[in-house]
Amino acid sequence: MLDIKHAFIFSLIVLLVGIVIGFLIGQIFKSDLPSVCKKWNKNHVMEISLLLTGFFSYLVFTLLFPKE
Repeated sequence: MLDIKHAFIFSLIVLLVGIVIGFLIGQIFKSDLPSVCKKWNKNHVMEISLLLTGFFSYLVFTLLFPKE
């Protein structure tokens, strides 16, 4: 049986880890971008992608490897 609650929690963890890793990589590989680039992520595409990736990854994993 699909566990939507665990899938959602797992997707939030993937989202948080992805944001932290993105921040760390951004600090390591700094680049001088124009101010217009700050508006590129106004729709939060990366965050939504990470959330959905975590959610569906968990569901696929539970389908492929059921507990018993």
